[in-house]
Amino acid sequence: MFSSKIRNIWIEITLFSIASILLYQFSMGIFLFLIPLQILFAKRDYETLIYAAALTFVAIVAVKFFRIGFSNFNSATKPLMALEILILVAFLGGLLLLNADIKRIRFSSNLIKLFSVTALFGILSIPVILYYRGNTQFSNSMNILFKSISEYLKQMFSSGGTTTLAIINKYINPQALKETTTKIFFRSYIFDYFALLGFSWWIGTAISNRSTAMIGMKPERKIAKISEFRLPEYYVWPLIINFALVLIDFKIKLGVIGYTAWNLLLILAVLYAIQGIGIINFLFKYFRINPGLKFIVYFTLIVLLFTPKINILILILIPGLGISEIWIKYREFERRDREE
Repeated sequence: MFSSKIRNIWIEITLFSIASILLYQFSMGIFLFLIPLQILFAKRDYETLIYAAALTFVAIVAVKFFRIGFSNFNSATKPLMALEILILVAFLGGLLLLNADIKRIRFSSNLIKLFSVTALFGILSIPVILYYRGNTQFSNSMNILFKSISEYLKQMFSSGGTTTLAIINKYINPQALKETTTKIFFRSYIFDYFALLGFSWWIGTAISNRSTAMIGMKPERKIAKISEFRLPEYYVWPLIINFALVLIDFKIKLGVIGYTAWNLLLILAVLYAIQGIGIINFLFKYFRINPGLKFIVYFTLIVLLFTPKINILILILIPGLGISEIWIKYREFERRDREE
């Protein structure tokens, strides 16, 4: 009986690890590869997550070595290979830390815990960035990559006339592409880590809870619904401070401070956007909007989000709606109605 239970656990570990490994190997699936591991943790326990994360790590690295081939594993590929392994360790390690029950440290909320894990990632990334900025082999590899991208883009737009050629020479040359990519990377890489790790944790737990509820069992690990998500009011101050720093960074380059402000602003903007969506969900429920109209509204918002120029307005309005709850207590309407 005992051995049968262990065998079933290891079958689950293997299956969920395989799902994670397969997602990692496909282009867009790499953004979802942590979700199967989180589902496994929510279904089982922390020990199974450790085994699954270790199995996933070993398998992904082995597949990477197999694809490159030991004959092609030279001084040029080593920095890139090492960087990919470090990124993999950062995400798997982050998921382990996010789900760890650290007895000596008590976090006031899962969000604070996510912030703490992200801050640790940011601190540990500094020596890695400094190393790769001074690594000649890595720099040469990147130069070759940007040169290839530049040549490809030039071929695509080469028939656009004199004006297009001037734009190509100014913005699509290898140096310009490298500078733009570097700027975007440093302004968003901590945010990207926060978003991917947080999304994987939330969606993995939500899927596990849903499957547990479907079989009539009570989920062990509860998470807040989007309609209930609300940031403490003091979060608006970091938002204002980082927004001010970003504006200053446009005029005076603030270096590390500027990059940190960009990342924090993006994180807080997304959190307030989630709060804004939560308010919209609550208002739909409060005014008893039928599902068909709700679908039309959300579909329209998604379409507008991918519409040039208009999407900027949507990206401002939804976080703005979340911020406005500091002054307008939307989700207290129902309580006030009951009191009246």
